[in-house]
Amino acid sequence: MRRRHLLPRPGAAMPRVVGAVAIVAALGAAAACGVPAARFPADVQAALAGADMRRMETAQLLLYYPEGRRALAERMAARLEGCATALRAHARLDNRASREKMIVVVPDAPFNNAYVLPPVAGLEDVAVVPAANTLDFTTSFGLPPDPGMVGCHELVHYVHAKQIAGLWGALRVAFGELVSPQVGLDAWFFEGLATYYEARLVPGVGRPRWPVFTSMFHAAYAGGELGGGDLATEHRRAWVGHHYLVGTMFVEYLAETYGEAPLWRVIELQARSTSILFSVSGRFAEVYGKGLPALVGDFQRWVAARSPVRRRAPGQRVVQALGEDARWAWGPAGEVAVIDGDLDLPARLRVWDGAGRLLDERALVDLVPPRRQVMAAPLLVSGLGFAADGSLWFTSVDQGATYQTTRLFRWRRGGGLAEVARDLGPGGAIAPDGASYVHMVVDGDRWSLAARDLATGARRVLWEAAPGQYALRAGFARDGARLAVSVWDGARFAVWELDATTGARLATHTGDGDTPVFDGAYTDDGRLVLLAVVDGRFQVAVAGAGGARRVVSDAPYGALEVRARGGALRFLARDGWRYTLDELALPGPETEAETEAGAGAGSGPEPEPGSEPEPGSVPETDPGSGSAPALAPAPVRVLDDRPYSRLDGLLRPTLHTLALLAPAVGVNQVGLALAGGDRLDLVRWAVAGYVDPGDRKLSGAGGVILNDLAPWVLVAHGQRLHFTEEVRDDDGALIAAYEREVRDAVLALGRTWRGTYGVAAGGAYALDRVDATTLRLYGPELTLGYAAIEPTRASGPRRGLALSAGGAWFPRPAGDLQELRGRLDVYAPVVGTRRHVVHATLRGHAVGGAPGPLIAIGGEAALPALWSSGDAPAELGLGDGVLPRQRRFGEPLRGFEDLPVAAARVALADLTWRYPLIVDRGVPSLGFLPASFLSELEVEVFAAGALVEPAAARTRHLLAAGGALTVRLSLFRLPLALRYQASRRLTDDRGYLQLVMLGPRS
Repeated sequence: MRRRHLLPRPGAAMPRVVGAVAIVAALGAAAACGVPAARFPADVQAALAGADMRRMETAQLLLYYPEGRRALAERMAARLEGCATALRAHARLDNRASREKMIVVVPDAPFNNAYVLPPVAGLEDVAVVPAANTLDFTTSFGLPPDPGMVGCHELVHYVHAKQIAGLWGALRVAFGELVSPQVGLDAWFFEGLATYYEARLVPGVGRPRWPVFTSMFHAAYAGGELGGGDLATEHRRAWVGHHYLVGTMFVEYLAETYGEAPLWRVIELQARSTSILFSVSGRFAEVYGKGLPALVGDFQRWVAARSPVRRRAPGQRVVQALGEDARWAWGPAGEVAVIDGDLDLPARLRVWDGAGRLLDERALVDLVPPRRQVMAAPLLVSGLGFAADGSLWFTSVDQGATYQTTRLFRWRRGGGLAEVARDLGPGGAIAPDGASYVHMVVDGDRWSLAARDLATGARRVLWEAAPGQYALRAGFARDGARLAVSVWDGARFAVWELDATTGARLATHTGDGDTPVFDGAYTDDGRLVLLAVVDGRFQVAVAGAGGARRVVSDAPYGALEVRARGGALRFLARDGWRYTLDELALPGPETEAETEAGAGAGSGPEPEPGSEPEPGSVPETDPGSGSAPALAPAPVRVLDDRPYSRLDGLLRPTLHTLALLAPAVGVNQVGLALAGGDRLDLVRWAVAGYVDPGDRKLSGAGGVILNDLAPWVLVAHGQRLHFTEEVRDDDGALIAAYEREVRDAVLALGRTWRGTYGVAAGGAYALDRVDATTLRLYGPELTLGYAAIEPTRASGPRRGLALSAGGAWFPRPAGDLQELRGRLDVYAPVVGTRRHVVHATLRGHAVGGAPGPLIAIGGEAALPALWSSGDAPAELGLGDGVLPRQRRFGEPLRGFEDLPVAAARVALADLTWRYPLIVDRGVPSLGFLPASFLSELEVEVFAAGALVEPAAARTRHLLAAGGALTVRLSLFRLPLALRYQASRRLTDDRGYLQLVMLGPRS
């Protein structure tokens, strides 16, 4: 019999109940506007809207998949059913919420990601797992790009989030998808738990068992130098995310030390907690006998013992220091090419000649149209290599018009970088003669291997993968006759040697059991070098004749991408948070007589004539492996499979909650908010209705999102607020009372291309009635945008160019109004620095057709002001008698936050120098309070000016200068920015202004 936690500890009930009421009120307020929220990003939504979808039901799943993918859907469902059964066996709660069938949406698009949306604020929980990926998940994460395996990771989140009981279970029954109490656990627990089971549910895969991923952790934290803040998502040092990297290892420590059951006991306590965010550390203490700070201290000592500081072995030397993530290639004349990125440097390509002279260095992201590439990272790169003529080739995942695509690039000395082809699939290798390029062919849950003739564009399939098999990496022998191909063969990571012409398998190299071997390459004399696992680290091994293999490296934290040239081996090695390019001598063939010298695995002999397996088949036992492939999931029992209906869930409210509305100071209305939508979000809707308990005035709001034309999105929203507004003096005495009615409506159609170009067209309506006076504004609006931003984790936008332009026309009996606005933003690093960034902005805004100026310049701070040395901004009354109060025009101007100026036309300019002082320190909890984290202190120096028409009281020119210090932090998980700003106006009254502001962190 399972124990149930029925009673709170003494003195804990009132804070928990108050916290629960506050959360319910906040979620009710979020629903009060009646604006529906979308569940899917644009590319996923476009894939769902553009395909004939089907709905498959199994014992535990509702799986939505595209027509023509029935076999793939059944294989996915079989894998996911097994994972769901295992996970639910671990979960401690078995109730209505936990037994609900899991909704899995399978878009047929290269989303190259997956996620679970937990139930929150009316959005029904859903898992999104694409049918196919084009990203090299394996090199860094040890995951085949298999939708079923990726889906198992996501189902851990799903089962976790559906552990709901106690007060929150009752609230869910009463109000719908309000919130899962599990959101009170930090992201490190969510992702750490999912990656832990990622490896447990599918033997031989997953980050906790993959030497590349674990070496990142061991190299970074050698000696145990970590703290509670290293678990935070806000920590920027790990490019993979600290909640993944450190969270994975922390959960691994907890499971190894205490077992798996306590993890689920924490989840159970969290499910029953009244207060979601508070006393989380206390729940760990109840289970483990110590709170989070003490557990992190134990974890630190565990890391110190498991991750000792290691030194390079004699003979291993550093050739080049690189960034935190990197890919590299070695050319026939000794050329070296590297694509790497760092905390404060975006992805870049660098090429050196054989003498070490830098030939080229270039950013991979373009800012100016037409933008050859809009996103870049080493993780997105595959198939990097040189041809014999010195040309460099690689494939990169990039953003297409709607969907992600792969682009094949060629670099030539003196000729720069050019796109050669797209949509081939992940890259493999360029042939030594430069005539063909080997790449992966993505077809759902299999990656085959093909060669593209670069002169004709013809494709020749070398190896046809069966479902569940994946060609992952490839490398040519010097003579171009053989290929070393890293594969997931359906049971393990192996390296196959294939005939480069026929695709026939010549040899198979595997590790013991499910231990991987990976990333084969050839020496000048035709020997194979590859990565084999030694003490949990990848080391370089050289394969000899007859299956012998000898480990030749002792890299402190493992090796990656080993390449041979002449008498040397070079590879990527971890060094703290970065990679280095290291070199050691290549042993001669005469030393290869030793067998099995530490590699722990063998190589199969060449198959006998006629014994080659059929293309795409998996032998029951691979030659020389000594073990059989893992069993495939049992076939799934399909209960129902039918075409998708847009009525599926459409009329069932997923949110039906009480809500509060405060349309004016001192006015409170109560009501009911409803929200829902069909399962694929072709239509999403929300409505809300309110009544004032005092005078019984009614208000309401509603909205709808239509995604049938995705990636075009049509949004409609409207509201009518009816209330009595009171005006009181400083002593609270009533001066006047007005009956007020406010109406707003918006209709907009928009989309973006390549995450760069955007358009939104529509119309707006606004009405403001005070007693018998009615002001009305309506008309069409159009906005165009362009954004090309290259950020880094340290400085945010580092290089960038953004433009926007818009206009509106509002017909009126007293004279039509026309509005025009435009903006240009430019970001640039200070030459010779990494984190110093200059941001320049030019803005223009004009409103014509009015009897007087309607644009307020200044008068508002960028963040809510806690304190100001100046007086409260004067009320200019712009638009009184002309515009509804909810539709006024304004432009911010730093230095003039307390001195607004009226204008009909204005040109503004801002110039800011910014430098972040990175702190990145935090604690996992403060007693019963949640985690807090201090990100950075940002220093700014700025100048701002404006040219206004008609002229202000003293001058047409406004100018101010000053500085600011911003503290960016998460206080009890609430992202905040605290800013002190001091400025002086250089025109007008030449006044000084100091501001202390606090608001949401941007």
